[in-house]
Amino acid sequence: MPDFGTFLTADPVLGVIGGPASTFNPYSYVRGNTVNLTDPSGEFVPFILGAIIAGAIGSAIGGAIYSLGSQIIENIKNGMNLTEAFNNICQDKLAKDVLSGMLLGAVLQYIRQNF
Repeated sequence: MPDFGTFLTADPVLGVIGGPASTFNPYSYVRGNTVNLTDPSGEFVPFILGAIIAGAIGSAIGGAIYSLGSQIIENIKNGMNLTEAFNNICQDKLAKDVLSGMLLGAVLQYIRQNF
């Protein structure tokens, strides 16, 4: 309604149930700043989700590299040769480091995209 200085077109993508309350704001795709930021198609959500997924994948790879490297170094410090150090990787620790890296990466990417 132009008399009130509001916009008539809201984002066609509805909020996520169980998600942050800000996802129910029909103008959250422009962080509430409809004057300076635009999304002509109203379909910015897939881009954000793609960025979050990419952040999660990158962080999962980083978590795997960190976990493998730290375990191999620790095994060598404990007197194993390189082959033994590679063969004695703890799979549970590796999985936990990959998952924690993935979750942290997704959260940080979400924060970076929305704040």
